[in-house]
Amino acid sequence: MIQCEQMSLDGMAPPETSVVELPAFELFWDIYPKKVCKIKAEKLWSKLNLKARNQILDHLKIRVERDTKWKIRNGQFIQNPTTFLNQGCWYDEYPTEPIEDLINYREYTDRQLIQACEEADLWTAGCTRGALIKKLQKKAEK
Repeated sequence: MIQCEQMSLDGMAPPETSVVELPAFELFWDIYPKKVCKIKAEKLWSKLNLKARNQILDHLKIRVERDTKWKIRNGQFIQNPTTFLNQGCWYDEYPTEPIEDLINYREYTDRQLIQACEEADLWTAGCTRGALIKKLQKKAEK
């Protein structure tokens, strides 16, 4: 095994280079609200430069608090972290105004659906399940 000291062309030792520590993947993982595909996400993270990593972390700190779509329906609209990183989603615009958590009446049991109609003072006799859902949705829009 041959060992060599790195020297500059004039024989002087090279100047010390400053080491820039890149933000660790674990910072991203701790902030990102959806915890799936960790290994793939970490591989994508490792390919990002310092500027992109800092932009992502800054973006997420705000977006997690403000993105109303990320807050409704138990985070149904949060992309997988791999999608977020692959598609540059930290450049996306996102809604920050309050959105009412839309109720998905299709997930209601029949008993819950009838109870919701009664609470909204809607007539239920002779109505199909689909008709009841439409009535509730129209009432909710008003």
